[in-house]
Amino acid sequence: MLAGFAVVVAVPVGAAVTMTQPAQAVDTPTVQARLLATAPTPLVSVVDSAAPTPAGWTAPDGTPRTGLVQADAGLAAGSTIEIPVDATGMPAGPQLHREDPRLTGFLAALATLLACWGLLGVNAVVWRLRLTAIDLRNWADAWARVEPAWSGRDRTP
Repeated sequence: MLAGFAVVVAVPVGAAVTMTQPAQAVDTPTVQARLLATAPTPLVSVVDSAAPTPAGWTAPDGTPRTGLVQADAGLAAGSTIEIPVDATGMPAGPQLHREDPRLTGFLAALATLLACWGLLGVNAVVWRLRLTAIDLRNWADAWARVEPAWSGRDRTP
């Protein structure tokens, strides 16, 4: 019953996270940036790895800019890549896709569900230990009453 309650709690939490997640415009302006150096290759191969690489670009207002942009590992100097920029013309980071809020909501619901189940599990362990301690205390009290008669120690000469 409590596990079902955890499921009922997790779904609204996921929906609430999806609805309150700050929306990043999918139509963030992008510009073409020219790499000033070859993008470094990581020591450990990672799927879809990108590395900070020096690049130059022109901001939407026409101002020339330089800085570090995320470029695919091993991309040669002089290559052009498309980067999202903010209002000042500086890199805005990766754009969110339309699926991201749903994925975030799903992950929030899953985390809430696992947290609820974890709390239920901890609660069960605590109660089990407490009940075991009560049972052992009751058993010791009962044995203290029965043992003298059973062992014959209560016989008076």
